[in-house]
Amino acid sequence: EAYGLADAIAKLTGWLKVRPKSWDLCLLLGNLHVQADQVSQGIEIYRKALGFADKANQKVEATVRIGGAYYRLGKLREAEKAYLAALKIVPNHAPTLNNLAYLYVNDMNQPAKALPHSALAFKQMPYDRNILDTYGWVLAALGDYGKAERSLNRSLQMGRPMPPSLYHLGWVYEKTGRVTQAHLRYQQALKLLADGKDDRLRQAVNKALERLKKRKG
Repeated sequence: EAYGLADAIAKLTGWLKVRPKSWDLCLLLGNLHVQADQVSQGIEIYRKALGFADKANQKVEATVRIGGAYYRLGKLREAEKAYLAALKIVPNHAPTLNNLAYLYVNDMNQPAKALPHSALAFKQMPYDRNILDTYGWVLAALGDYGKAERSLNRSLQMGRPMPPSLYHLGWVYEKTGRVTQAHLRYQQALKLLADGKDDRLRQAVNKALERLKKRKG
């Protein structure tokens, strides 16, 4: 895969020499750099795309990608700034609201700050499984376990289950004393994480399973 990415990056870089102000090519090249774990280079290319954007949706897309890249680097304040900048361009952009809400609840431990963003995203896109997952996680962090469970279950019903949703639902079950159900969801999440991606989530799931083991013991 690495060789394939390197070839694709080289090819797109060549195309950009022919079309140096192409928003589309810059965005694609930025995506490839991030996918290849060359995140700083990706951010640089996304900034070029932002400079070439002439429509609001293009500016938002490039700005959100910058935020996502900073998030991947663990630069949470920079990610927050990018998401807030995107919302100044299009205030009710649901994917950006969702990203910002997840950042607040999952990484900054500020669920109350996340709630209005997550609720607005949910209002606009109530059938998006990522938005349902974030909304459920925010509600869970605020202790509204009933609503959280409903939202997370709906997320899991929409296509192939996502490990974060399984973990979040397991956490709700754990908090409400349903240890067997919590264990099942955590195990399902861990199985889907076996491909080596998302080490942070895997660590969280393993810690959760250890908690349950001690609880049973």
